[in-house]
Amino acid sequence: MLSSARIRAYARTMDAGLRTIEEVQEDYRVAVYIELIARYDWSLEEVDERYIEQIKKELEIIE
Repeated sequence: MLSSARIRAYARTMDAGLRTIEEVQEDYRVAVYIELIARYDWSLEEVDERYIEQIKKELEIIE
């Protein structure tokens, strides 16, 4: 199970520009991007394209 505290910490440091997605553990990456979109006003355009489909699926975004 993913730690919500770790997700928030990764998102905070990414938003501040102190960490890149490559520095985040693989199993946390989609959750961190979702946190960034939800709490830090990131858009899908800012997300690494490798994770966009997974994020859309999690957020139930239909095109």
